[in-house]
Amino acid sequence: MKKGFTFSLEAVIAVMMLLTFIVVISSMSFIISQEVSYERLHHLSRDVSELMRKTRIRDARNLSPIKEYLEEGIITQEDLNKTILDVIGSFWAKGNISYARNITESILNKTLKENFGYEILMNGDTISSSSLPQRNFLSRSSVVVSGYSVGRPVEGYSAKASLEKIKGKTTSSFVYFGGFVGQGNITAIMREIPADANVTSIKIEANFGDNFTLYVNGNFCKDFVKTPGDFSVDSWIIEDPACLSSIKKGEDNVFNINFTGSDLTKKYIGGGFVKVEYSTSQMSEQISNSTRYFFPGIEGFINHYDSFYVPGNITSMSIYLHFLSNHSTFLNIGNITVFNFTGSEAVQTITIDNDTLSSLLNYDKISLITVPLRFGIEAFTQLGNADVILVTDLSGSMNWDMTSENTGVERSCDDPKLYDNDTKRLSLAKCLDKEFVDIILSTPGNRVGLSAFYGDTSPPYKGRVTYHDLSDNRTSLINEIDSYWARGGTCICCSINNAYNILNTQSNASRMKYVVVMSDGIPTHQCGTRGVDECRGTRDGTRGNEGLWLGWGAGCFGGLEDCEGTDCLCAMENANWSSCRVHENLNSTVYSIGFGPVSECTNANWTLQAIANCGGGAYYFSGNASQLEEIYRTIAQTIANASLIRQAVNVTETNTTLYPDSFISFNFTPVIPQYGYGEISIKVETNPFENCSGSFFVPQQFTVDEIGVTSYSADYWTNNLYINNSATDGWKNVFNLTSYSSDYTRLGDPYIIKFPASYARSGETNYVNMTLGASPTNISSNCSSKNRAIYTARLIAYTSYSGVFSKVQGKNVTVYFDRDHDGTADGFTYVAVGENLPNFNATPVTVDELNITDDALDFALLELLEKLNFVIMPFNSGRPGSSTNPIDLEITSEIKIESFYVPGIYTLWGPAILEVRIWA
Repeated sequence: MKKGFTFSLEAVIAVMMLLTFIVVISSMSFIISQEVSYERLHHLSRDVSELMRKTRIRDARNLSPIKEYLEEGIITQEDLNKTILDVIGSFWAKGNISYARNITESILNKTLKENFGYEILMNGDTISSSSLPQRNFLSRSSVVVSGYSVGRPVEGYSAKASLEKIKGKTTSSFVYFGGFVGQGNITAIMREIPADANVTSIKIEANFGDNFTLYVNGNFCKDFVKTPGDFSVDSWIIEDPACLSSIKKGEDNVFNINFTGSDLTKKYIGGGFVKVEYSTSQMSEQISNSTRYFFPGIEGFINHYDSFYVPGNITSMSIYLHFLSNHSTFLNIGNITVFNFTGSEAVQTITIDNDTLSSLLNYDKISLITVPLRFGIEAFTQLGNADVILVTDLSGSMNWDMTSENTGVERSCDDPKLYDNDTKRLSLAKCLDKEFVDIILSTPGNRVGLSAFYGDTSPPYKGRVTYHDLSDNRTSLINEIDSYWARGGTCICCSINNAYNILNTQSNASRMKYVVVMSDGIPTHQCGTRGVDECRGTRDGTRGNEGLWLGWGAGCFGGLEDCEGTDCLCAMENANWSSCRVHENLNSTVYSIGFGPVSECTNANWTLQAIANCGGGAYYFSGNASQLEEIYRTIAQTIANASLIRQAVNVTETNTTLYPDSFISFNFTPVIPQYGYGEISIKVETNPFENCSGSFFVPQQFTVDEIGVTSYSADYWTNNLYINNSATDGWKNVFNLTSYSSDYTRLGDPYIIKFPASYARSGETNYVNMTLGASPTNISSNCSSKNRAIYTARLIAYTSYSGVFSKVQGKNVTVYFDRDHDGTADGFTYVAVGENLPNFNATPVTVDELNITDDALDFALLELLEKLNFVIMPFNSGRPGSSTNPIDLEITSEIKIESFYVPGIYTLWGPAILEVRIWA
């Protein structure tokens, strides 16, 4: 057994030889010089020091009082192998100076002659001294030792604690859906539920395109109704025993999502997961050097956007595809097409070996990074996602011809003279509106809403609108346009505010939003209440919320006389402010069109230019009918082209199937070390982020092994992810879709973006930021509020040996645990610690009663509980394992904490100095 202190010399001289040597030296009688006398005294003091630190008690056990102390139990059998210095130092540290003095004097009085005086001191305290007065000739010899300090124990106990195994680790298995999985009924297989799992719930969360029925291993589970909207993310927790009992432990589990609607374009999942939560005694998973990416099953139309991540350096890979497709089919990894197929009526099984793949792919560039993956069918029409409000001026001036204030000729859209200058402005506008609607709706998925402004022709001349909700029903929209007729004033702010309300209530953050404002003149109405934000009002021209005419006091009539001056300034400013509002609040782009001879009117030009500037769009104007037609076409086509970003495609009938046994196999050199003794793996799902930016805290006890951030990108692609913490030294870009291609339509779309675990930092807050886009330049400022980080971390569930404590006592400790990590105790168990000790006390004690000052086992247990308490809520207080601060793993009475203690360890107090003084 190692001591708590050491000396550099070994005991090479037998005790009896030392005693003989000292006796001989002390019995010599001769006359010497002062120098020689001092030298001999020095040797003598040194020999006494050596005698005390090398002679063991067993060799002096016949000396009195050592013999008596052995008989009385003051010196124990365990002390026989200790040196005289050990025993003297121990008595001194405990305050038993008399015992130390008696032993010292019994030895020195027998070894030194009467003409030699001595004094033995420990840290300046006299242990013993002779009665002979000190002389001029004095020799000192000192020995520095550790392990002794007054009032401190000389020896004690050290302990450690660890979990041999666990019963109540709550964890989960996931199966993820890519950024877009469709189109048809979907199958996902979960392959990692342990055989001893006690399943407590199934959680399903995703952006579903339609209502669906869930089957688990072929058994009906539940029907689900999605939240309306293309961008909605629904989350359900299933605890029905009938459904949970369908889970097979230790086997593959098949989840079928069968959509109940008939519209194939809505049979998709836009990112999400199925999560099975369970408790298990499995401490951790083995780190493998191989993995597989499994494709989902798709029955309907293969249109799959996803990604994969390999947690190491790829050494080889292969692909197995099992599918049916009578169309041209392709598989892209990153921006590389690794498979093309022309189509067949027969089921295909395709294997692509490593030789082929290694010639196409640079494995270094697809290792330890999220790689987009796209498996789909060529040459089908993409869907759009634009919502457009077309605003039309129905003021009285729209009855005029194209170039003057003369009444124009009403003409139909097929009239060859439609583009003549004498055509009524409204006739042309209605025809251009219809063409605009046709262009936008030519892309399936796009919608158009209508808002047309006018004014009452009698007092109080309020500004009003007529409108049509967002729709893809061309007939209904055309009928609304045909009903337009011109009268009254110009309430531009009314229609822009009306457009705001339509988009705000009928569109969503995932869709592209546009407002196209057409007018031939100067606004004459404000949308604010007089005396209260008059020029920044939100009146929308609907009944009870009409715009207010400025003609009463300001003299704003909208004629040529108002092209200059400030009479209509409030109405102009309100139109501009309303455009700013719809752009800033709803991320809508606002275009404006000057219809007719507006270029000659300063205030009309300023208003329409300001509307476009603040709306983030463009301003066009012309008094030429043909040019106006081109302007409408340009804006409509620009919007239609930009809207072609949806990953769903427009298809009615098809017969394609992707089978869920398809996979990509990877062999790699892992960068994550194997789990060691006492290490536990924990899976953590953080709280959702509010928008495109978020943060999460990793407990100090954790070492992150695998991490990813989820992204519900809807009609966009996730194109960038950044992380920021002390490990990254600023914002670190860990995923950039544009590095693969600027044409996103050929790329996969990841739902979970994984990155090396070294970029996540324990013991601090980690910040993330993501962007979505249809292209590198078409970026969305909105993200889902359901995005979060999901990571796997390892937890060390053992302690090192403690310091030296004065005692160990076995106890039965009440430990509270929290299964679901909400900070509230879910139960408690009695943990027997030191059960094999003779002083074990089975009476339960709380963790607050543990004596961590004196008891080595108590200290080790509390240190272990600290490690197991990794989720701490603001309301938690007290020691870990208490009812107010439960630990986060369940330890049951039959799953004990293993404890180890070592007795008789010397402490490390000191150092102390033993001083021997000799004189003659």
